[in-house]
Amino acid sequence: MSDEFDNIVEGSVGSKQPANSAASDLEKSNSCLKSAMLEERFLWVAVIILIIDILSFGSMETWAAPVTITVIELVILVIVAKKCEVAEVSQYLDKILNIKSGS
Repeated sequence: MSDEFDNIVEGSVGSKQPANSAASDLEKSNSCLKSAMLEERFLWVAVIILIIDILSFGSMETWAAPVTITVIELVILVIVAKKCEVAEVSQYLDKILNIKSGS
């Protein structure tokens, strides 16, 4: 019983790992979890937009409205991707812009 209490006071319970190392491991794990949650949030936004597009574009009579809405949605998705810290979207966007500029 006193050994467990000594370990708690020293900063490690059940292991000989220092408290600073355990805290840094938890911060790293927390950062990875936050990143995964933000990426999942972006994917849900993209899926919801796709479902709304599928349901609404079928009833439109012209092609101009869906094209215009798609361009606006792409801009919105890029902004949401930057807010959700999804690096892949900005990498793909940089590649597309470099191709269009002739580089």
